[in-house]
Amino acid sequence: ISKLNDPLLLADVAIRCSHKQMGLLALERMDGSQQCMFAEIVKSLAANGDEEIARHERLTGKKLERFHKADVAEAAMERLTDSALLVDLAAENSRSDWVRLRAIEKIDGRHQEAFAKIIKSVGSVDYSTVKWSTTQRTVTEATLAKLTDQNLLVEIVQSDPSVDVQRLVMEKLSKEAQPVFAQLAKHSRGDIGEKAAERLTDQVLLADVLESSDNYRVRRVVLRKLDGSHEKLLLELVKNESEDQDIRSECIDKLSNAHQALFIKIAQRDPSERVRSKAIGKLDGTHDNLLIEIIKKGSESWDIREKCLCKLGDAHQAFFAKLAKKDPSYSVRAEAVRKLHETHQNLFAEIVKNDPEHKVRRAAFMRLDDSHPLAFFIDIAHTDKDDEVRRAAAERICTTKDLHEWEGCTCRRCGTARDEDHIWEDAWI
Repeated sequence: ISKLNDPLLLADVAIRCSHKQMGLLALERMDGSQQCMFAEIVKSLAANGDEEIARHERLTGKKLERFHKADVAEAAMERLTDSALLVDLAAENSRSDWVRLRAIEKIDGRHQEAFAKIIKSVGSVDYSTVKWSTTQRTVTEATLAKLTDQNLLVEIVQSDPSVDVQRLVMEKLSKEAQPVFAQLAKHSRGDIGEKAAERLTDQVLLADVLESSDNYRVRRVVLRKLDGSHEKLLLELVKNESEDQDIRSECIDKLSNAHQALFIKIAQRDPSERVRSKAIGKLDGTHDNLLIEIIKKGSESWDIREKCLCKLGDAHQAFFAKLAKKDPSYSVRAEAVRKLHETHQNLFAEIVKNDPEHKVRRAAFMRLDDSHPLAFFIDIAHTDKDDEVRRAAAERICTTKDLHEWEGCTCRRCGTARDEDHIWEDAWI
């Protein structure tokens, strides 16, 4: 080795000699200007190492922790300083993991175009057929850590076919890249559109995305970020009955209360119950007659009628009493009970005794005051079919533990079951 000066022959010895120390000595004899030779040594030894490791795993079932000439390859990499050669090593998807990552570390941060080339090489693989590997993610993240040029980042995110690369690059974009976010929100697939919409803050671009995008999730994100200055667009979306009902509902939420005529029209007739419910919720307190008319319609759904009932003022006590007793919907009856004044104690007691639905009985029982006789609560505590109603009645009868009259494990006054711990206490005594 000490007599050998030819760089080609020294490189050949470093690559082909089976003795590791001989390879290292051959590297030491090579001049630092032989950058292409160092790159060739790294490529050859890395490829040979991968093959040797794979062969060993096939034969033994165990993977080699380290190729026996890895030290030679690493020493050659340390001697390599040419940026173009380093970029070529980092940009090849078939190259070994450590080679690519070490090459990225050695590239000077001023070579922004080189980092862009590496990221584009990662994204050039068709990941619909090739799984996005941990190495590819690691290489991309390591390269992005050194890529700061916003123009190059924009170019990559607009042209790269890989969703995974787009997702990572977009996180590096500054907030000034609003047109790019708008473009991605409108045209990207997967969750890229949603992430781009989350980064959007420009109200004009938000309105444009809402109007032109066909991605439901993106439009929901954009609509949440849109302020109330786009009422014309919001009105168009609300009036379009073929529009998605969730979008229309959120648009109604964004509208000011000045559009009462529109809310009335939607509340009276609209194909979407969700949209009607939102419109009813936006009505002011001057439309009680309309709300009562909707409640009286037997063909209306129970949730629309309940929503109207919630909006009614307290002045319609007789109407509430009638609904609490006779309405076919238990949810409407329960809401009517909650709307009644405290003076309807007899009606509350009647509902607790006779209504077949436990939710209505619970609502009525919660409205009872202490004017009812103890016998009434005792009867409810022993006969009602609902556990919560019986428990509430028992609390009205025996307000403290001292009032319980235990008969075995049950209080004969309120029917409450006694804690089983008393059995062990009595046995100990």
